[in-house]
Amino acid sequence: MTAAVCAGKGRAMYAKIFSVPYYGLDARKRMKPGVLLQFFQEIAACHANSVGIGVEDLMARDMTWVLRRYRVSVLSCPGRGDIDVRTWFEPKRNLMSVRAFSATGGTAALSRTRGRLGSSSI
Repeated sequence: MTAAVCAGKGRAMYAKIFSVPYYGLDARKRMKPGVLLQFFQEIAACHANSVGIGVEDLMARDMTWVLRRYRVSVLSCPGRGDIDVRTWFEPKRNLMSVRAFSATGGTAALSRTRGRLGSSSI
């Protein structure tokens, strides 16, 4: 797996290549949707850590991230292989922020996703 922070659409974008594991395939040898969501969670954590707002950073200030909702559009499900996953977050609105994701496999777009995040004191 490789990771990089790159500029995209005027926002800091984080990219990482994931390999679809064998156990992440269904009976038709296509990636299970849950695997894509796991990739999204992992890249979101990596990105947040890279800019100093990861869960551990926030816990030190008695705060954390809470995912409120996902909206996922799956355009296709690949089989085994590498998936290029990218994430970025849009400007904060009050205590809310929107994290966006995209995933591609080969030359095909796999999904577009937006998740609404809230920062919360614990």
